[in-house]
Amino acid sequence: MLAGQLADPKLADTLKKFVLVKVDLTDPPKDGPAQKAATKYGVRSIPDLRILGADGTVKQHVESRRVDDLLKELGAAAGK
Repeated sequence: MLAGQLADPKLADTLKKFVLVKVDLTDPPKDGPAQKAATKYGVRSIPDLRILGADGTVKQHVESRRVDDLLKELGAAAGK
């Protein structure tokens, strides 16, 4: 997803329903928390967007890269 798309007002409003966590995998230590999170959730490439439940389980793996498609997926995830 392009960073500029985050400025979209509809997307910004939808994202208020979520707790956003950014994990920087650009140059993580092999045993650091970012690498452990990537391993736990099976992240193979970046960017990667996962919707997690309160218990930490993956509820949805979001693959959309267009704002309209992303809004649909996030809206569906928020309803779960």
